Amino acid sequence: MKGGDQEHIPGGFILLSRKLLKSGIMEESPLHLKLWIWMLMQASFRDHGNLKRGQFFTSYKKMQKAMGRKIGWRTEKPTINELRGVMKTLRKARMIHTMKVQHGTIVTVLNYDRYQTMENYEFMHDSHNDSHNDHTIKRRKGIKNSKYSCPYNQILDLYHEILAELPRVRKFTEHRRKMLLARWNEKAKSERGLYSNTLEFWEALFKYIGQSDFLMGRKTDFRANFEWIVTKRNFNKIIEGVYHRG
Repeated sequence: MKGGDQEHIPGGFILLSRKLLKSGIMEESPLHLKLWIWMLMQASFRDHGNLKRGQFFTSYKKMQKAMGRKIGWRTEKPTINELRGVMKTLRKARMIHTMKVQHGTIVTVLNYDRYQTMENYEFMHDSHNDSHNDHTIKRRKGIKNSKYSCPYNQILDLYHEILAELPRVRKFTEHRRKMLLARWNEKAKSERGLYSNTLEFWEALFKYIGQSDFLMGRKTDFRANFEWIVTKRNFNKIIEGVYHRG
């Protein structure tokens, strides 16, 4: 008996962000949410064998069995096509990546480290009003601007969601915070007429970066990272299209 004479709960745990409540996944069928939570529970908490943290091996047959529910004396299971549809939705929302292997599929839960690390959560009540979540399907009804203060967390969320292939920001240091704030306050203007003190600018910028083979590491061993992107010299070159030529 530990911690006030209460036994530890066996089996471990997962973290669920309150952002899930404002997520578009809540507007999908119950199967979407059930499969998503099941995936979080299946994902490896640490590297294990050939699987990395946030990955697990499965098959559609296994998912079909796990998603079954009892109705009286019979068990109702979703069809394989229904499961394929849910998986397609989760991939499109950049919540998972899948890779076919012998006898099944390796599923990678994207941004697993960010959302399954306790230290990344703010314990202030104002933090869960943010509707941006790179771990959920978002409602794309426009992004609210914040022209008077830099929305650091929202910009990081966009970076992790859109540029999931690039290195994650594991520590948002004061140096990185200051560089991002400087780029925000510069009010740099993109070719589309967006200004860097709006979230629309950063969403468009990250999507633009994703189109560059050089910045994404598809041509050489170099890959951009968040700090490199918000460094003034590199930031200006990206806006000018230097890394998209040829």
